[in-house]
Amino acid sequence: YSYIVRAGDWVFLSGLVSRRPSDDQVVPGPIEVQTKTILDNAGMLLKTAGLSYDNVVASRVFITDDTYFEEMNNQYRRYFTSNPPARATAVAGLMGVDARVEITLIASAAPKRVLGPSVSPSLPLSSAGLAGDLRFLSGALGNSDTNADDLAAQTREVFARIGRTLDGVGLSFSHVVEQTVYLTDVWQQKRVDDISRQMF
Repeated sequence: YSYIVRAGDWVFLSGLVSRRPSDDQVVPGPIEVQTKTILDNAGMLLKTAGLSYDNVVASRVFITDDTYFEEMNNQYRRYFTSNPPARATAVAGLMGVDARVEITLIASAAPKRVLGPSVSPSLPLSSAGLAGDLRFLSGALGNSDTNADDLAAQTREVFARIGRTLDGVGLSFSHVVEQTVYLTDVWQQKRVDDISRQMF
């Protein structure tokens, strides 16, 4: 696969794991070291396309353990200090040897605009971002104090939160061209799909 592909104004970075750019060897270590290595490499790749971290409009972060989140997030924040991209973070098994984190990015040479507020001071991500004709929304969770064991209620809450974000940027579910769903167990898919069909 290619580490980076450009199509017009759009630049796509493949899922990056912690490797040295000089010889592609694994850089092991704690989550902070791996996240820093990945984002340093991403910066070099973006530079080859004439772009920088400021041009990144969307990212997906995969970590192998939820206890890594805070350390990853603290390192990630150093690279996206203002107008951060929309982001989704999921816990998943990764293919790389000793990989604890993998990050993929989408950037654009077109002017970038953050739509909606940053999610919170502790999370370096924006609820939505715009570049060219496309808008990117951050991942949304649907868990609350009242629906911890209710998958259907969590799924409906996810769509309610996404709906509010879409409404805030002048869009609706009819404008959605791609959706990615992360599930903790594959058996949940049919129940989530049934609710998704009601939205689409």
